[in-house]
Amino acid sequence: MASCERKALKKYIKNYHKVHEPIDVDDLDISDNDFFNIESDTGMSFDAIVQQYTQISDVAGVNNILDKVLKVGTEKEIHVFFMLLQGRTVKDMSKVFDKTTSTIHNYIDNLLDKVIEG
Repeated sequence: MASCERKALKKYIKNYHKVHEPIDVDDLDISDNDFFNIESDTGMSFDAIVQQYTQISDVAGVNNILDKVLKVGTEKEIHVFFMLLQGRTVKDMSKVFDKTTSTIHNYIDNLLDKVIEG
């Protein structure tokens, strides 16, 4: 069971950078009356609003995972996690840490097991 969860979590983390662009939140200079007016047009399509909401929800999911990673991970595991989120390859990470790809895979698997266990 943990193996399936680990695979799903690994896939989610490794593909996170491909699916989600950084969310650009502008601090708009609008009056309170305009802000709370439900009649006004946002200038966004419904699909764009749904996509932005989904993206924000996924960011919250990654933040939950990040909280666990920071609690249970070693320093190297935490760095590997951030590199995964950025889309770095295991081969690239092995060069950065001067470790074998097998060792990097072990860091990833150990961290994900810790995250899944709690």
